[in-house]
Amino acid sequence: MVLESLLEEESLVRFPLYALFLGFVFSSVSMWIAFMSFPGSASILSIAFITIAAIPLVHRVFLVEEEAAAKVCAHHRNFVERNFDLIKIYAWFAVGIIASYAVWYMLFPSEPSSVCIDKGKCISIPTRDVVFKDQGTALGRIAMIAPSGSATNVANAIQQSGGACGKDFWCWFNLIYSNNASLMVLAVFLSVLFGAGALFLIIWNASIVGVLLGQNAVAANHLMFFSLLPHGIPEFAGYFLGAISGGLISVALVKKKYYPNEFQMIARDSFLLLVIALFSLLVGAAIEAFALVQEEMLAMALSVGYILFIAILVARQI
Repeated sequence: MVLESLLEEESLVRFPLYALFLGFVFSSVSMWIAFMSFPGSASILSIAFITIAAIPLVHRVFLVEEEAAAKVCAHHRNFVERNFDLIKIYAWFAVGIIASYAVWYMLFPSEPSSVCIDKGKCISIPTRDVVFKDQGTALGRIAMIAPSGSATNVANAIQQSGGACGKDFWCWFNLIYSNNASLMVLAVFLSVLFGAGALFLIIWNASIVGVLLGQNAVAANHLMFFSLLPHGIPEFAGYFLGAISGGLISVALVKKKYYPNEFQMIARDSFLLLVIALFSLLVGAAIEAFALVQEEMLAMALSVGYILFIAILVARQI
């Protein structure tokens, strides 16, 4: 109740940068509460706590934005204009979570330690292996098929897939895209059902990126992080837009009164967001598949083209 009331939804819509502050605070508090309550499950429980804290505020923001869009005739605002504020809020919120996880990863010790205020009154300090256990496991799996183009990583990826794909681009593409798309569609369905599925997925991915940044900062090794960017950006964008699509549908279903053509506009926007999300995942899968078959130039060209396209869309709205 206290955390979700730090900012009113109207303030968040007017100043989306505040979402960065909320993401940082929500995730920082959640990490400590999860560790102090259930240290053995702190890494995944902290994600659940962030989601629980964010859902009420995110839902109210959806209501405010949808109401504002409905009051304006659809032909006065295009698809991007109607949804750009929501995208900015989600983006800054994810950046806040990434920053929080990166900072706390650098601050938490690698070995168990405690701070004693007085004799017999000591507070245990969370360790990286405990608070970021599941994120570390996920990064370990990703490292096996990190698209750095090296022969070792490709060999590891082939071994992980049972050798079925080898250097077959379409085999890798179908494997990666079917997994990512099914996960996103499930998250959108859960988001429509109870409003948490896609948001949980975004927070989880943001925590992984934050831990990765923290690991590279501690080890002074930036190669792995940059190797994940080409396919990571479109994949993250896909989950992002899928979450907004599910949120819009959820809001539309719970409303009892509609402006003229409001429901049709929401349905159209949700469908377009879902299509764009699936397209982003398709681009990400293609980039990753090209890298795995050692077609680095094609992977880089597709990644640069995608980033330039997004940059042009954003620049037109600023």
